[in-house]
Amino acid sequence: MIKKRFLSMFVLLAAVVMGAWAQETQVTFVPSEFDAKTNEAYQLVKQGITIAVSSGTVTQNQFRVFKNETFTVTSTVGNIKSVELTATVTGENKYGPGSLTTPTTGQYTFESEGNKGTWTGDAATFTLTASKNQIRVTQIVVTIGEAATGINDVKVNGAEKANWYDLSGRPLNGKPTKTGAYVKNGKKVVIK
Repeated sequence: MIKKRFLSMFVLLAAVVMGAWAQETQVTFVPSEFDAKTNEAYQLVKQGITIAVSSGTVTQNQFRVFKNETFTVTSTVGNIKSVELTATVTGENKYGPGSLTTPTTGQYTFESEGNKGTWTGDAATFTLTASKNQIRVTQIVVTIGEAATGINDVKVNGAEKANWYDLSGRPLNGKPTKTGAYVKNGKKVVIK
């Protein structure tokens, strides 16, 4: 009995550790890949990543987020680990990376002498607000972790564990009630 429990816990731990070392993927957004948008809310969708701006403009060479508007990144293919923005100017200057503040989760930092701003965390979605000024961006690089899969076969004491798991491989009691990304029967499910 103790050996079975230890072996089951070891298998579950190995699945979680293997998921932690899973390969990360980068998705790069450049303005020239998208249709022009003028003074409106817009969404950019690429490889399971959606960038939604509550009001802004897309030109041939810039993504713009207007002052006091939001910039939201959502992933359906794995949790977002980082988002790097390349702005047209530096630091807290008008249109620079310092224009963005207040992430809903994670942490946002920017170079005071450079044009890069970086959000870091571990979430299926997050939002930043252009509270200081409009920001103008020439490139957005989203890094996502690989979705956890294959965890549904773990058994403890001969009984099947829960059908729902968080992305760290921990079983949940029933269907999740919070928004986010989960694993059900080996497949990723996003609850909004």
